[in-house]
Amino acid sequence: MLETAQEIANVGSWALYIEGNRQVRTLWSAQLCRIFGVAVDALPRDFDAYLRFVHPEDRALTAEKWTEALDTDSPYELEHRIVRPDGEERVIYTKALSIRDQPGEPGGIKHWIGASSDITERKEADEALRASEAHLRQAQRIARIGSWEYNETRDEYIWSDEVFRIYGVIKGEFTLNRESVYGIIHPDDHAIMFDVRARAEKGETNYSYDYRIVRPDGETRTLRNMELVIERQDGKLLHRAGTVQDITEQASTEEHLRQAMKMEAVGQLTGGVAHDFNNLLTVMLVNLELLKERFAEDEKGLRFVDMALAAGGRGAELTHRLLAFSRKQPLNPDVIDINKLIPGTGELLRRTLGENIEIESVLAGGLWKAMVDRSQLENALLNLAINARDAMPGGGKLTIETANTFLDADYARQRQDLDPGQYVMIAVSDTGSGMAPEVLHRVFDPFFTTKNIGEGSGLGLSMVYGFAKQSGGHAAIYSEPGHGTSVKIYLPRVSGAETGPANVTGVGAARSARGGEESLLVVEDDEAVREIIASALRAVGYEVTEAPTGEAALAQLAVREFSLLITDVILPGNLTCRDIADAAQARHPGIRVLYVSGYARNAIVHQGKLDDGVNLLSKPFTRETLVQRVREALDTPEA
Repeated sequence: MLETAQEIANVGSWALYIEGNRQVRTLWSAQLCRIFGVAVDALPRDFDAYLRFVHPEDRALTAEKWTEALDTDSPYELEHRIVRPDGEERVIYTKALSIRDQPGEPGGIKHWIGASSDITERKEADEALRASEAHLRQAQRIARIGSWEYNETRDEYIWSDEVFRIYGVIKGEFTLNRESVYGIIHPDDHAIMFDVRARAEKGETNYSYDYRIVRPDGETRTLRNMELVIERQDGKLLHRAGTVQDITEQASTEEHLRQAMKMEAVGQLTGGVAHDFNNLLTVMLVNLELLKERFAEDEKGLRFVDMALAAGGRGAELTHRLLAFSRKQPLNPDVIDINKLIPGTGELLRRTLGENIEIESVLAGGLWKAMVDRSQLENALLNLAINARDAMPGGGKLTIETANTFLDADYARQRQDLDPGQYVMIAVSDTGSGMAPEVLHRVFDPFFTTKNIGEGSGLGLSMVYGFAKQSGGHAAIYSEPGHGTSVKIYLPRVSGAETGPANVTGVGAARSARGGEESLLVVEDDEAVREIIASALRAVGYEVTEAPTGEAALAQLAVREFSLLITDVILPGNLTCRDIADAAQARHPGIRVLYVSGYARNAIVHQGKLDDGVNLLSKPFTRETLVQRVREALDTPEA
């Protein structure tokens, strides 16, 4: 029965008798013979013979341990490898005790009894387990996912190594109980944890939730927990387990995407609203100019008309900002040396900011050039300066800084519609009151403002953001309460051919206008706008034909010649303004084209700027501007 038990357990026994320093007898069990792969009559009879079975790399340690045991009568215990006669390697574990037949007499016989077990498969399994655990730790670290368990009864957590890294605490120094763990969770997210626990106590077995932690080094991270209730009894939680993942970058990307989608949706809305308002403002402004001529001798009436014109001008500026935010304004870009542009804005900024605000320019040497709309950039800088002024009511300092910079793939990936690469950076910084995080999160939203009613439209920063994005760049803001604000505009570095500005004019043209006798075709679907354009041009001598649609325009072009085609960019039906212009120039090669639009469309604008050679009159406009632009278009030499 003993032999059977040894065979089942894969454990062999042995006995060794030593008199003085001489080994007098050795006994091996049958199972031990099988472990060593030898027949009973081939057993080693002394220790030197036994060492020949031991793996060469383990012999020295085996001999050292056996000698130590003999000299001290201490237990012998060792794990080492053997090499069987057939060449197979096995790992055995041996333990033995010394017994004296005549205790206390040095000349007595020492009786050693030992047992050796073959632990090869167990060692291989242990090694496989260690390798598997190492791979799991590595996988968790790569994925930033840690695993954990929590025993409710003992108030004790078990964490994988990755959880310690995620939480930023040191294994062995951090107490793994509920109080310590909750102490790291962001105070504003404690309610999330309490709510999740309440759900678990009510019977939910698996759930996920996001929360923030504040690590000991002060860094805030966003985590996602996937949790499972493993054991409960009588409705009471006993054992939970789950995974925790660091999703800080992912959460940031998702938030930027949500913000971009929101901005896009609002941009579509504001662009459409601005387009309709521009049509209304065009009719209002031109009619008000006519009324002004009527009231030339009526001082009181003239004052009312001037007030209405001023209000119309403010309305035009408002729609301009809406279009800038929605990225639908027609840009007129040119290759600009921004270091030369900024000093030119100094006088305007000084008048705007007042004497109690110091202005400093820090311009980088060797600054790259950028392709940008000069007037829109100046307008953006002015808006930023006004915001800075309002943040420094008691005075302060405004710094305008330029630099060459490279936005890498990681930075671009976390923003919407931004390519990595080289950019010219313009930073406008103030020493004002700064903004809290909840305010900073919304500053680029249209109509969001912290100013009192009537003190701001909430479109200044949104206009800057939209202008930067439409220019192929980016805008970012950094601020802390009490430490001021810095807004950075990134504009793409000029590469390839340098192109000059297109021709865009709107409200505010200053040159005198004159008419003519040429024949003009006006294509505009809005009846009031079409009538205003036609009336204004007829009043200065032109022969004007009106067409409400593209199809009607083609019908007119088929029966007569025109010197100038004036077409709205947005027209109903299947024909675009480009289709009409191409048909007109094919039939009448000398005809000029003037586009009129309330906002940019892909027909004449690509990648945020007007196509080369395009003449565009932006709505709203005054009668004088309309007459001037028509004359300029007619006088332009043929290409």
